[in-house]
Amino acid sequence: MNTTNHLISSREEEKLRRSVWETGDWLTAEQIIALAEMSDSPQRVQPDMWRKKGIIFSILRNGVEYYPGYGLDQDDGFRPLLAMTMVTKILAPHRDCWGMAVWFADGNPLLDGLCPQELLELEPKNVIAAALALAKGR
Repeated sequence: MNTTNHLISSREEEKLRRSVWETGDWLTAEQIIALAEMSDSPQRVQPDMWRKKGIIFSILRNGVEYYPGYGLDQDDGFRPLLAMTMVTKILAPHRDCWGMAVWFADGNPLLDGLCPQELLELEPKNVIAAALALAKGR
């Protein structure tokens, strides 16, 4: 399946993935667990379980699973932001994991051309509305 669920060449897809990788904040499960243990959160962090439950997505790069750091709440022990969970559930039927990563990293006209990953924590309702618009085909 292509990254954006459109027909693009493998060269274009690789270019997109490289851009998403370079502009994102990507963390391994081990890095998230280490960050969470440094916070004052008492509960164990389990990124792979979050992914399986569909409350966050991950991308696979060179055989390693990476999670979007921009979707984690530092004030809540590095757990997924509620907006990340909602957007992941909204987009899951429409985008694969790399497609979600591209959506978060791409300028969105409904967000005044800004990337959803930049606004996820600051304007969660607007990011959720943009995801709903994509899901409804607008």
